[in-house]
Amino acid sequence: MDQKATNSNLIPFTALTEEQRREMASKAGRASGAARARKKLMKDRLAELLALPMKAGRLTRNVSSLAGFKDANVTVEERIILAMATKAAKGDVKAAEFIRDTIGEAPVQEMRVEQSAASQMTDEQLMKIANGEA
Repeated sequence: MDQKATNSNLIPFTALTEEQRREMASKAGRASGAARARKKLMKDRLAELLALPMKAGRLTRNVSSLAGFKDANVTVEERIILAMATKAAKGDVKAAEFIRDTIGEAPVQEMRVEQSAASQMTDEQLMKIANGEA
């Protein structure tokens, strides 16, 4: 489907009445609130799942070694961390990155922005250049 046919029934926001704009903003606000509520519910359910024990019964505490975790009754979250730590110890770089990022040691990413001379020109100046007048 071409872009022109897709956009043919769109009305510019500026052509809407104040009441229509308010109505659209209200619908958008309700949709945004519903989406946030769904995301929060999913996050809360995931947190509950991660806190569940792997086996029925009391959780095992005071595990003294990584090997001791294998038979211990730990939470799902602890089992995931154990699996990632085991993989990282065997040389899995992705698992090591997961652990590093999870403990908050992710490297800082820099973004460098440079301005060109054209970005500092007015629209009028750019139009003259485009038309071959400058």
